[in-house]
Amino acid sequence: YTLSNAPKTALGNWEGALITDAALATKMSVPMFIQRLLIETELNATIIAYGGNLADNDRMFRHPAAMLCSDGVMIGGHPHPRGYGAFPHFIADYVREHRIVSLAEAIHKMTGLPAKRLNLQNRGILAKGAAADLVIFSLNRIAAGATFENGRAMPRGIDWVFVNGNAVVAQGAFVDSNAGVAPANRWSC
Repeated sequence: YTLSNAPKTALGNWEGALITDAALATKMSVPMFIQRLLIETELNATIIAYGGNLADNDRMFRHPAAMLCSDGVMIGGHPHPRGYGAFPHFIADYVREHRIVSLAEAIHKMTGLPAKRLNLQNRGILAKGAAADLVIFSLNRIAAGATFENGRAMPRGIDWVFVNGNAVVAQGAFVDSNAGVAPANRWSC
């Protein structure tokens, strides 16, 4: 496990370090180091956990009810790369490279299916009267730029992003925009 967010404390500055290395350097067991770090940071520490099984992921994403999301926490100096890269990685890897799902299935698993499951009206679909949320990308160029070393690297191959009809990425560059609106009291699963 890597400490993705860990403010400097009396234990030291361990953000970006493996927990085992930090525990060894502080002459503590791993459980004791974690306990002390959580106390000293007032629970303000997060980790990147490594694991999973690619064959299981392939089977899971083929399932019609499978949706794509990211649980990458975007705080700290070393966030998980899936915070910035989950969706481009999925398209590049599961659609283009390995053909686990079709492009249409992938888009549905990222947009319409989650919107329907979360009861977000007029989202995740292209239809008259729906929110104009669009991502324009090159299937041949799309790729996650984020890595475990640089979790905030921007993806490649995404040329335009529109939220509520307003460009938030234009010609591959972020545009300062407040186009997004969080729905109030709409979360029902």
